[in-house]
Amino acid sequence: MFSRVFGLHPMLALKELHQHQLKFVIYTLLLSGMYIAGPFLVAGLNARAGQPWKIDLVGLVHSTIGSDAGTTGFGFLGWMIAFVLGIFLLSDEKQSGTLEFLLATPVTRRQVVKAKYVTGMTVLVLNGLAVAVYLSGLVQFISTPYTLFDVWVWCARQAAVLAAVFSISFAASTVAGNAVSAGIISAGLIFGPAPVLLGFRNFLYGLGLIRPEYGLGRVLERIAYAADTLGSVVLGGPHAALPSLPACFLLALLCVGLYYLSVWLFDRSPLERNGQILVFGDTARVLQLVVGAAAALWTASAAAGNTGPLGFVLLVGISFFVPYLLYGAGLKFVKLLFS
Repeated sequence: MFSRVFGLHPMLALKELHQHQLKFVIYTLLLSGMYIAGPFLVAGLNARAGQPWKIDLVGLVHSTIGSDAGTTGFGFLGWMIAFVLGIFLLSDEKQSGTLEFLLATPVTRRQVVKAKYVTGMTVLVLNGLAVAVYLSGLVQFISTPYTLFDVWVWCARQAAVLAAVFSISFAASTVAGNAVSAGIISAGLIFGPAPVLLGFRNFLYGLGLIRPEYGLGRVLERIAYAADTLGSVVLGGPHAALPSLPACFLLALLCVGLYYLSVWLFDRSPLERNGQILVFGDTARVLQLVVGAAAALWTASAAAGNTGPLGFVLLVGISFFVPYLLYGAGLKFVKLLFS
């Protein structure tokens, strides 16, 4: 019934669990396992060092439910694991060459990407539920101002962060030919919109087309501020606050949209046969583009309004191509040096 409604292939899901079982076990031990067992391990180490045996479960509950996402081990590690998991589920198949063999079996590209997405999301959700059940037990037996409702609200907020990070990195991996390129693209999608929009605003200002404090300039600044909030706060980030419940609903819609986008992109981008499409399979070229674009954006911000339009265009163009060429030459030299 489930496979018919969502188009999932049950054998593919089992194959994912078998292929990545070691990674999933390590992720679980690092995420929910270390969170649950961590205070006991610390207390044991302190006792061996001659200090009194003390397990601060009250502090654990307070720091988890009443603080920022990145101040607990679960929040920080969860963010990083969701990011890495979304990148490697597809990239491993592409780089090892097993994706071509898998697609030679009687399964469709859509079934492959759906099985990987659902498997990765299931690992994250189960870890979140395990910690939520553990916290639910703690608030019943120790004295804290938090209730079961607070625990499950925290669970929903934390799950929204992990699901959004995983969905973005997974969507990036559907159009990238390797893990490094997927990581660069997904990090850019999470944290890059704000500086890009501000750089574009300063570029238009340098050409004399807009005023930063009025009209389009003001609109671009507000959109950049919203994008920065989305990247560093709503999506969690290693040291940012958890989103509100309305924001969680929006993130859930984002995850649904990215799921269908991932299926559509992977169905139409056979990067396992040609990893050079859009240069996303060429890590060196991607790094060149990133370095060149960053230099151009920095130049646009520094030189906006300080020179004439023609000189501004030349300055920004040179600031892109010079780092682009120099970084590319450096990568080739390093490759020759260690080959």
